[in-house]
Amino acid sequence: MTAARKVRVFDCSTEEFLRRSDLGEQPPTHWEDCLYLEWFGQNGRVLIELPVSKVRFFDEAEIAARDKAEKESFEAEMRKLDEERENRGPEIPGVSPEGEIDPLEWLYK
Repeated sequence: MTAARKVRVFDCSTEEFLRRSDLGEQPPTHWEDCLYLEWFGQNGRVLIELPVSKVRFFDEAEIAARDKAEKESFEAEMRKLDEERENRGPEIPGVSPEGEIDPLEWLYK
């Protein structure tokens, strides 16, 4: 991470930027501090330059609410999968709905 890095940020919409660029005009801009992250991964160099105005930090209540929602969603998905499995019955010969395995049935099927 690098401190005191600045990037040029456009003060107009993407459409206006493209229109002005096509006309050869300079779009309105300003310099802004940025978060600069750089690392080397499996695919080579990875670089993120993000203006500070675009960075949003979550407070503890937001993090807790997000975690709770993710947990509830995961639990609902697991209940759905369990219900589907119960409705289908055993998929593998020799395995009971309770998950018990009959080794002789495996050998002779």
